[in-house]
Amino acid sequence: TLPLHRMHATMQAAMGWLNQHLYEFQAGDRRYGEAVPEDGPASGVTDARTVKLLSLIEKGIDRLLYIYDFG
Repeated sequence: TLPLHRMHATMQAAMGWLNQHLYEFQAGDRRYGEAVPEDGPASGVTDARTVKLLSLIEKGIDRLLYIYDFG
């Protein structure tokens, strides 16, 4: 039942990173990350606070790509 934004925070803590960059999870053609109000829905990124890991598993997703620091 872990929301994806908390999974990101857990990974940050585990790696000793300081959460100073944007992040994104990708599952198939879907993207989940931080909501950027200026970009709106056109960004194609779903707010990671609204998606739970279990809901992806229930949809058959068994792999996520985690991208941190787009630079």
